[in-house]
Amino acid sequence: MKKSYIPLKNTLISSFGTFLSRVTGIIKFNVVNYLFGAGADTFYSANANILALRKVLGEGPLVNSFLPIFSKEKNKDSIEADRFASNVINQLLIISIIVIVIGIIVTPWWTKTFLPGFNNDPQAFHEIVALTSIMLFSTVFFSFFSIIMGILNAHERFVSSSNAPILSNIVFIIFPILTYKQLGVMSLAWAIVLGSFAQCIAEGIELYMIGFRYHFYLNFKSDNIKSFWKLFFPTALNYLAQSGISIGLGYFASFLPRGSMTYLRNANTIMIAPVGFIGVAISGAIFPVFAKVKNNKEELAEAWTQGLIFFLFASIPIAAFFLIYPDVMVNMIFRDISRFFSGSTGQFTPELLHATITAVKILSTIIIPWSLNIMVGKLFYSLEKPMFPLFLIGVNFVVNMLGYHFSRVFGWGGTGLVYADLIAGWLTLITSLILVMLYLPQTKRHNFTCFKYAFHFSFLSILFWLLCTPLYNWYLVIDSPLFSLILGASIFVLGIGLFGILTHFLKINPITNRKNLTL
Repeated sequence: MKKSYIPLKNTLISSFGTFLSRVTGIIKFNVVNYLFGAGADTFYSANANILALRKVLGEGPLVNSFLPIFSKEKNKDSIEADRFASNVINQLLIISIIVIVIGIIVTPWWTKTFLPGFNNDPQAFHEIVALTSIMLFSTVFFSFFSIIMGILNAHERFVSSSNAPILSNIVFIIFPILTYKQLGVMSLAWAIVLGSFAQCIAEGIELYMIGFRYHFYLNFKSDNIKSFWKLFFPTALNYLAQSGISIGLGYFASFLPRGSMTYLRNANTIMIAPVGFIGVAISGAIFPVFAKVKNNKEELAEAWTQGLIFFLFASIPIAAFFLIYPDVMVNMIFRDISRFFSGSTGQFTPELLHATITAVKILSTIIIPWSLNIMVGKLFYSLEKPMFPLFLIGVNFVVNMLGYHFSRVFGWGGTGLVYADLIAGWLTLITSLILVMLYLPQTKRHNFTCFKYAFHFSFLSILFWLLCTPLYNWYLVIDSPLFSLILGASIFVLGIGLFGILTHFLKINPITNRKNLTL
């Protein structure tokens, strides 16, 4: 492979912004845990509904459907491209208003049907209904955010779309702290709305800077809008099925003891954080590359293979860290930060902390399939074949639901739900890689190279984390939250640093050797 298909600059911009976004996102959930503890179950349950809606009317389907068509229009006529984008924005505004109205009406029924474990708790039930109704107003903002992201990415601008969520998280951190005594758990719902508005405004500033011209234009019959909706609906079905997994988790978790939803969401939040700056950031940056070379299957296979090796390099050492030292990151995030600033963990009890650590250890390797499945989706979206990702999400959904069901039938509790996520993630990845090999036969000759990279990355990762054992043993006996934070961060940085240095000298580092990814 002599030509590099890895857009390193855009990847680093996206990764860094997404990394900070995930870090501040973890801090905001730390605030939730501290202020409300197990009482946050109602918020997490309601927020799952909004996250499901966001996946359907937000970033995934809109960007994946909008970007290829907008890029095509931009290459022909920039003015017409802006008219097309304005048309999409105007239609989304109408759809968002309809969704908000209908959502407020059906929320009580939805809660009763999909969160039945709360039906015998009137206070919790009404809290979920009120929280969901408030957060529905964020629909219009995250829809706009997604379209603006598509416009900016088509212009190869990634700064605001990667960093605007940081602003949203900061709003979420500050607002509840200032208002929780007056608003209670409702402060979290209003923080979601205000945060989504803030990130939309931040992204709009960069949109103005690139010279985008908005038009009061509404046309449901234009060819480009028909192409957009034709691509959007199967893509939305894809994400709807993905959202069904989150809804299913909420359904089965509602029958568990209070606090279960909180620690399950905490564990997922920790695992999703690296997926953000690995899977989301790298896939977002390489998506335009796939679209550019999609008509040449040989080049597309080369781009896919380089991207795959890059993913393995980024995800394997982090997955190994969570596998060997799951308590370090969980303690740093949900124990040490709170103890440093306030002297205690507030409403976040030791039992919740221990349950979160157990879930993170089980889920440790899920970073790899979650991240790679995103890139598989981008590959097929670039080829305008959304039915393939839809099929993969269907596989994931079926396996998840079966796992959740068996967990409830056999009384495996929250641990069973976590294992169901892990098994579903890996089975979906195996299926997706088979599809890629069938569709891109050229990748078969690259597979041995990828396996060698995976083996080397795995061996070196485990080796360096085990070398950090003396520091970890020291970490276990430290009682000072400040020193715990410093030592925990040192373990992570040291292991990653040693991994990066040795892979560079062995010439298997895809960042420094991205034009020659062979062993």
